[in-house]
Amino acid sequence: MDEDSLVKRKNKAQREGNGKVLADVQKKLGDLYYDRKQYQDALKAYKGQLQACECLNDKLNCAIAHRMIGEVYADIGNFNEALNHQSLYLEIAKELQDLTEEQRAFATLGRTYLLVADSLVKDSETNKKMEVLRDAKKAFSKSIKLCDKLENKIDVTELMMMRARLLLNLGLVLEQQKETEQALNLIKQAAGLCRKHNLHEDLHRTNIALAGLNERLGNTELALKKLDDAAKIDDIYLKVDARLLKAELLLKLGEWMEAQKLLHMLYKSKKLLEPIRQQVIKLLKIAVVLCKTEDKLLTESSPAVKEKFYEKMGDAATAVKSLDKAVEYYHCMLSCAEESNSSQLGAALTSLAQTLRDAGKLQEAIPYARRELELCKDPKEACSSALYLAGLLTEANCSSPEVRQMFERALSHGKKVGPGLERTVLREFIEYLEKMEDVDLAEITRLNEELESLPKEEDDDDDEEEENTPDIGMDVCLEELSDLEEEVPALALPARNIARHVNRKGRFCIKKNEKGETQLHVACIKGNISAVEKLLEEGHPTAVRDNCGWTPLHEASNHGFVDIVGVLIRHGADVNDPGGAMSDGVTALHDASANGHTAVIQLLLNSGADANLLTKTGDTALDCLEQWRQRVGDLTPTELKEYVVAKRRLQAMTTVTGKKKKKKDLENRRWNALVDDEEEGGTTSERSKTIEDYAKPEKISAGEDYKRTIAALHHPGRQQLKVPSKKMSRITAPLLDSEDMLVNDDWLEDDLGIAASKHKDKAPSYFANNGLPPPTACETNLGSTKRKSKNDVDEDDAIFEVDKNMKRQKISVERELVKKAPVIAVDEDSCDSDKTVDDWPKQKKPRQMSLLKQGFTKNVCSRSPSPTLSISPDSVFTPAVHQERHSWDSGCISETVDLDIVVDSESFELKLHLRDLRKTMSDIEELIKHKFEAKTGCRPKIKFKTVDGIVLADQVSLEEVPRDRNKLKLYGEIAQNDLLPIVDRYKKVCETLCADITDSMLKSLRSCDNTSSFRLNRLDAEKSLEPLLKCLRYQSNLRTLNLSGATFFNIGNLLNRAIAQLSRLDELHLQCCDLDFKCLSCIEALPISIRVLDLSYNPLTGRCQKILYELLKPLERLQNLALRYCELDDFSFVVTSGSLVNLDLSWNPIGGQGVANMLQRQLLSLNINNTQNFIGGRVNVIDKIFFSDSLVSFYTLESLEIGSCQATDLDIEKILSQAPNLTRITVSNNINVTKTSLCAILQRNPTMTYINLTGCRLVEEPPEANLKITSPQVCTLLVHMTHDVIDAWENLWQRKGYSKKLPHSLVVFKPI
Repeated sequence: MDEDSLVKRKNKAQREGNGKVLADVQKKLGDLYYDRKQYQDALKAYKGQLQACECLNDKLNCAIAHRMIGEVYADIGNFNEALNHQSLYLEIAKELQDLTEEQRAFATLGRTYLLVADSLVKDSETNKKMEVLRDAKKAFSKSIKLCDKLENKIDVTELMMMRARLLLNLGLVLEQQKETEQALNLIKQAAGLCRKHNLHEDLHRTNIALAGLNERLGNTELALKKLDDAAKIDDIYLKVDARLLKAELLLKLGEWMEAQKLLHMLYKSKKLLEPIRQQVIKLLKIAVVLCKTEDKLLTESSPAVKEKFYEKMGDAATAVKSLDKAVEYYHCMLSCAEESNSSQLGAALTSLAQTLRDAGKLQEAIPYARRELELCKDPKEACSSALYLAGLLTEANCSSPEVRQMFERALSHGKKVGPGLERTVLREFIEYLEKMEDVDLAEITRLNEELESLPKEEDDDDDEEEENTPDIGMDVCLEELSDLEEEVPALALPARNIARHVNRKGRFCIKKNEKGETQLHVACIKGNISAVEKLLEEGHPTAVRDNCGWTPLHEASNHGFVDIVGVLIRHGADVNDPGGAMSDGVTALHDASANGHTAVIQLLLNSGADANLLTKTGDTALDCLEQWRQRVGDLTPTELKEYVVAKRRLQAMTTVTGKKKKKKDLENRRWNALVDDEEEGGTTSERSKTIEDYAKPEKISAGEDYKRTIAALHHPGRQQLKVPSKKMSRITAPLLDSEDMLVNDDWLEDDLGIAASKHKDKAPSYFANNGLPPPTACETNLGSTKRKSKNDVDEDDAIFEVDKNMKRQKISVERELVKKAPVIAVDEDSCDSDKTVDDWPKQKKPRQMSLLKQGFTKNVCSRSPSPTLSISPDSVFTPAVHQERHSWDSGCISETVDLDIVVDSESFELKLHLRDLRKTMSDIEELIKHKFEAKTGCRPKIKFKTVDGIVLADQVSLEEVPRDRNKLKLYGEIAQNDLLPIVDRYKKVCETLCADITDSMLKSLRSCDNTSSFRLNRLDAEKSLEPLLKCLRYQSNLRTLNLSGATFFNIGNLLNRAIAQLSRLDELHLQCCDLDFKCLSCIEALPISIRVLDLSYNPLTGRCQKILYELLKPLERLQNLALRYCELDDFSFVVTSGSLVNLDLSWNPIGGQGVANMLQRQLLSLNINNTQNFIGGRVNVIDKIFFSDSLVSFYTLESLEIGSCQATDLDIEKILSQAPNLTRITVSNNINVTKTSLCAILQRNPTMTYINLTGCRLVEEPPEANLKITSPQVCTLLVHMTHDVIDAWENLWQRKGYSKKLPHSLVVFKPI
């Protein structure tokens, strides 16, 4: 309901005196205003709700109103009022015994305490801040305990929301208490709960918190990613908040342009609340100022002007808290001021010192402050500078004499100015002296007397009000900005063009489109020479680049506009400009050569172009020209002559050798074609006529494919500088992937025996062969091969046939991607075979030739039946030679067959033509190897079987394998797997999946190869895990696998595949991996060799107990099992393990029976902290395992933790009697454990090495007189104790130990 409707309902309820409706409407209005951040209106509405509820005596809704009023007060910074109302909320909740509201009350109080702590930023408030944080932690902890009591009493989603928020807030508290690692873990747990239960708003808040935490830890890349994740929410206001935070972070990082784009997008949004809109406008103006000023600096040479620009940028960077950038700009300002002897030298020094001080670099700031002070001539300025320097020296903890000297200097200048400034200096001087350890009372008294002798403040006329600095960017008109065009200052010009670089405003301004192309770029692309000349006359720069780094000269050369190239060169264009970072070192000469523009080549060479420059791929201009010649085919005599002249001139000028391609570029980045390997140095006519091997395709990732395509889309006319060499393999029908379309070819006519005479005398065109060389005679059976003329000049490379009219046209990338398909394959039969081999162009789908036109009826059976099989499943399938042939399909002819191949759980789906069934299993193996390598990084030898288990020999063809109509399924088994190093496999899989590769991950993988251990770096835990798991899957020698911190939510199947084959694995650590019931269900089994298994901090819950039992049951070698904080509330299965010695079940409320079911006779270490659970009448943990008639013995037990188990002194006595070898015991948070137990533990022989009684009964009395510690030199004790008896207890250590006092009466006794 909108605001107007709610206001009308409120007014009506007030007129009618309907208190119930009024309270409801006031609450809805308050919620509406609160979401809009209209806090005053929200406060008024919630107070109206409270008043109405009090009249109705509705205590519960009164409490809720108090909560909301408190939250509004907290958000506007009135924390005292907030705490008052929230305390009232808690009191009412307790009075009503409403656990839900009591839990929320503690959570709300904790949040307010957290906000109070955030507001305490002064050094003097540190102690108060830590106290408030303790209060916040206490409130959140109580709220979490109440959450546990609410389980099964409220909706699961609501309960999970409560827990997620509490974990988040508790994590924020711990971060401020400097417990960063624990804070990060808690917030990640909160995020996991939010994702698991679809709590989108809470996930948004959690991602923002993670972003802030990572930013403070210096991991800005991850912080930006988390802000992007936070923006993936439907709520427009929350989306705006996330994007604004990202813009602010980008500004802090100095990414001005990226921040401007994001802020401009927010500025155009109509869903901004007014406070947010004002912030967006402010930041956007600053970003615009930074971008424009940065561009102006590129063309400015005057130090005086540059000084002002740097000052403006420094001020702007400071305003957005980008202090490192601000320091950089102020340094430049200082250099310019020194160069020009500017009067602003002092201002530069002051700005630099202040910014360094704000950045915490106090020692760096001091020299600049000293220099600025030495420049001061005016007493008032000298006083202020000296006072500032004194404060700076104080913060930097400099020596007292130095600080005092500076205060004295400030005071002497202040006396010359007037009483106002003198009073300020005296007050700060006195404050400094009072904070010193050795207080000089005499001097303080003297200074106080001087202060009192000064005239009263109201009589002072010397104090001046601080000037208000105008907002940065106040002259920026945001309406003039657009998405695709932004006015930017022109880039650097040659010296002779500077005079032209003006317009009526004093400087020529250019505009860029979304590709970064300027007006001059566009004019060069279109060949508009008049526009080019006009722009250059007006002062348009020639060195400007688009987003990919191309200059106007690149464009003109690429498109062959020789006149425009000449104009650009005359106006100072650099003929050897290699382009930007994305241009791969391509010069204008490379561009012209790659497109065969011989006139442009000659002009560039005449103008000084260097023919020896190489691209990043190692190509010279000569290489580019030769590659162009291979692509275009026939030329006219004139064109051929121009080509020969240009080539000979380049040959004469080229003294370097470009890199030659060692492998043929025979595939268009697909793995579905089989290719022919030709002998080194062989020609087309000399190639072998039988298949022996398949050429490996160019190894290119999907990401690289995408980059190349996008680069081509920016420049449709620019051809690839790498093309297939003249030695081309024969063309035949390849296999089709499932997404490929069927296209028209001659296979039907060949099979039917139709004459192909219409093709004999006609050379196939460029597009007819898809840009590939025409087939030879042996490939097409159409007659003799066209031979190359020995009289043609330099025609050794002319192996392509092309329409002359298409020679130099610019072909759009869209048509290139469809028509230019270098995906080829080879039939296994020789060219002398009676079978035909055809090309298979992948282009747009024309109509298939009708079978009816060739005389077929609708019920005709296949003319190429498969053999009948009569072999046992265990036999090896070889081709039948003289068997009767019949059709496997009595229906109509199917155009394709779906081939499904499964190799080691990896599935490959292919779509084949009927003629592809002639491929042998050897051919299929080579194809699947390519695909399997792309997915896993491995290239194994594969043996295939049918669904029935029949082994297929290498020479068996697909048409001899039985199939179900047009479907065929095979299974592949890895016969041999020669592994590459895991780093190489990981890189290959990352290329396939377009995943990022980090140095830290590579370092971990190299260590894995050397040590048989892999430990996931925390920095990589947020990265994509799929490449890693696919590589670890085949690391059979792996002994230790630590993936803690990774998130396996929804990818349990990948984890299962990874660990299933690690037969030698000893240790598996999966802490904090978000393993839940769904994920754990995917794990079929754990390696039986595992000795150490750590599944701590995963939301397994009681649903997983059966799965967990089934996984643990076969692990006979398991020695260490950790299930800490896995949310297990029950475990009803009895685990039996003869090797288990260390067991951690802490923080799982599984109760006594659950713990007993996990116990083993030979345990050395047992941790059952906080496993108590009395829901449903469950047995006490200690009673069950130590007082029942259990068969478990604790004779071998050396370490025991029973914190929060309601232990008593009697329990401790029983435990000590049953565990004679105990050396470590933790009995924390058991209030009924007293001094009696402490004495019993201390006098035990042999002496325990570690005793933890924190949270137990406070020890207020000294030890018994006869108490003695046998070996105090090994004993450590943690206990709560009053200060007056500490010395008496310390005497028990016989001067072999000492005590350390901590807050909350906690005392630690340690051996020396």
